[in-house]
Amino acid sequence: MRSDLIMVVDDDEDLRHLYVDALKTKGFKVQSYSNTREALDEIRDDPRKYRLVISDVMMKQMNGPIFANKIKEINRGDTDFRIRL
Repeated sequence: MRSDLIMVVDDDEDLRHLYVDALKTKGFKVQSYSNTREALDEIRDDPRKYRLVISDVMMKQMNGPIFANKIKEINRGDTDFRIRL
């Protein structure tokens, strides 16, 4: 069973905190990351840990669409997983 945890990935610290605070205010459990590499490592460690990933589109290390494709490769065949850019 997949967790109800949401992952937020944004290299802009202010925006990342804004998203996290807004989600937590609504009662969601949230984990945030400042870069895609750390986020991908976390997803590889436990692909079912997150129900939703919310990501910035333009980041320095890896843009959002490439990041989303890498997550899809890890979660191949999992229909209970969502990515929002």
